[in-house]
Amino acid sequence: MLDIEGLVTGYGSTTVLRGADLSVGRGEVTCLLGRNGVGKTTVLRAAMGLLPTWKGVLRWEGTPISALPTHRRARLGFGFVPQGREILPQLTVEENIRIGGFASGERDPEIPPELFDYFPDLKKMLRRRGGNLSGGQQQQLAIARALMGRPKLLILDEPTEGIQPNLVALIRSVVTALNRERGLSVLLVEQKIGFARKIGHAYTILDRGQVVADGRMESLDDSVIRAHLEVS
Repeated sequence: MLDIEGLVTGYGSTTVLRGADLSVGRGEVTCLLGRNGVGKTTVLRAAMGLLPTWKGVLRWEGTPISALPTHRRARLGFGFVPQGREILPQLTVEENIRIGGFASGERDPEIPPELFDYFPDLKKMLRRRGGNLSGGQQQQLAIARALMGRPKLLILDEPTEGIQPNLVALIRSVVTALNRERGLSVLLVEQKIGFARKIGHAYTILDRGQVVADGRMESLDDSVIRAHLEVS
């Protein structure tokens, strides 16, 4: 579905990714792993068009998209939940969710009732300001907002960061359900190895801007974890 080949990019004059390769299969959850600072978020931002492709190519369902702006990628079916969630604090929960609908080109997006099947707590908070939510509630809101664009690929940047354990379990169950029930493909950056093993079909490990290991999740062994990952 999404294929990244030989990606070179970075920030200003600093090169972060040095020829990275990554694929996300249709209907699969691919976990992008690695220690802090190795370029994981940079891959996601490049995939969304928030960073330019200096070298290499990105393909979506076989079609090159390296030159497409972010809003065009969103309309192709990309949904993005950034690290830190980026909730608009002065807007209500309902307004934050509706904003996600504009990604698909809707002028007056309506929230589908089934969205609250995944996040029932949000239905009780529609009039509450986004800035007044807890970190876990904001993460639910950010995912719900991304789903409003009816994505084919959901890109998540460390969705468990700073979240209490019961909400980590909720987010895991929601992403798993979306994958199994809707066939939603997922590209996930994650630090918690246990979480990644439970949710992922495939993994890719970055180190110093390059892919150093990849494969099916069941093949991820402890020697690879010790060599390239923070144990958690």
